[in-house]
Amino acid sequence: NNDPDERELDDMRPEDWEELFSRPERDLEDLLGREKMEEAFKLYYARWKFRHPSVADLRDALIDGSGQPDIVNRVFDSQVYGVERIDDSIVKVDSMRQRPLLGLFEDADGKVTEVTEESRDKTMEDARKAWKEENPDAKDEDAGPYPWISHVLVRRDGDRLPAKLKVVFEDDSEEVIEWDDDARWKRFTFTKPVKIRSAQLDPDNIRYLDLNRLDNSRTRDSNPSAVRQFVAATASAAQTFFALMVNL
Repeated sequence: NNDPDERELDDMRPEDWEELFSRPERDLEDLLGREKMEEAFKLYYARWKFRHPSVADLRDALIDGSGQPDIVNRVFDSQVYGVERIDDSIVKVDSMRQRPLLGLFEDADGKVTEVTEESRDKTMEDARKAWKEENPDAKDEDAGPYPWISHVLVRRDGDRLPAKLKVVFEDDSEEVIEWDDDARWKRFTFTKPVKIRSAQLDPDNIRYLDLNRLDNSRTRDSNPSAVRQFVAATASAAQTFFALMVNL
């Protein structure tokens, strides 16, 4: 039977099984958890031992055993039945001071005041100066009266699968976010007393199907060490290749 949904698993060669299921299995274990995966496979074995299950039977057992049909169907549709690639990336990481809004504002007494760029800058300068007098040891990087607003712009080029985003700030605090929607582009916003330092998709390095894992992380300031490491690794591989060619 050429229908992948009805193909019997015991008719598949070991290399076919490994190619078809090894990576989806790792993704499912990450998304469902090891405990639910073990329960699902126990159910699969109990149902189909000494019989002839198909790929669809395995999928159904995973759904019933885990209780997560949306996740199982999504992984099977994209990685078992489908061929769509996975390539998530971080496009931009930045931080800026929060600023009062510009425009016309009415107070409780009905008085309307216009906030212009000039008046806003003076308000911020005065507030910053007063805060510095109260905190003489403060640094320019400290938030003071106006916190930092940080953004992480991510892009999904390929199949939509849940992903983790780890964000690290300059005070070493961290946030881990689940990116689990159908958006191709998404901007995550954080309001903190410190700037963002870096952001990384798949911080546990378990998304083996990602087409390009070099664009899964980014720092606010450029970091030339990553480029140097890549160039050094490429040069080392080239030297090894040419050494082998000489010895042939």
